[in-house]
Amino acid sequence: MAIELANHIYRDGEGVPVVLMNAYPVDHRMWDVCAKALADFADLNDVPDFPIWAPDMAGSGASPVPSEADSGPRMANGAYSEALDRLAGAYVDLIKAAGYEQAIWVGLSMGGYGALRLALRYPGRYAAAASISGCVEMERGYETFRRQNPSVLEELDNVYGGERELLRGPGCLFGLADRFLKEPQRAPRMYMACGTEDFLFDANEHFFARFGKELPIEYHTEPGNHTWDFWDRYIERILAWLPLDQAEGV
Repeated sequence: MAIELANHIYRDGEGVPVVLMNAYPVDHRMWDVCAKALADFADLNDVPDFPIWAPDMAGSGASPVPSEADSGPRMANGAYSEALDRLAGAYVDLIKAAGYEQAIWVGLSMGGYGALRLALRYPGRYAAAASISGCVEMERGYETFRRQNPSVLEELDNVYGGERELLRGPGCLFGLADRFLKEPQRAPRMYMACGTEDFLFDANEHFFARFGKELPIEYHTEPGNHTWDFWDRYIERILAWLPLDQAEGV
């Protein structure tokens, strides 16, 4: 069994696809305006057409919530110990099935976590990854959902493998990034941005303080919250940062 991802193609083209990862619990439609802006930006800079995709994250939009069989073995504590790797494999399979070896990944909020996690888990498959207001320390994400919307915790467990697995297993970005400290040249190129009033600001600061000097991370912050006012500003900046020269050629 495999986790299913419904992919939505905004534009076809040649070269490395730019893949937009939605936040939770919305779906790919959050990227409608951004996808057009990305295409327009590339056209203004005379970059040949490249694919722009936005697959619905597992459990959102047209992508079904993974079944127990899809998620893999269930541990005694209720967590699915293989779910994160199976989810990562589903994204890799998506680009491989279309004949691509690499992609450029951009994510917002939970999608930012996903973009960084996949890039750190499969660096050879990721030309670059960008995170806006990313949930880089998952315990903070679980704390927020437990306080504000506890009904989604079961779905998060199905998709991400359970809180304990996120913190101690392959879902922990700090553990994945640690692997590159001895060979930073192997690390994917990363972009991170977070507003100073965002509830995830401290987590982003912590991650950059730990890895910013050793790994290729461009990090930006300014006043702003976990809202579209901040995200809209930084989506425009990410468009300028994107390594479109890599998207241009295979």
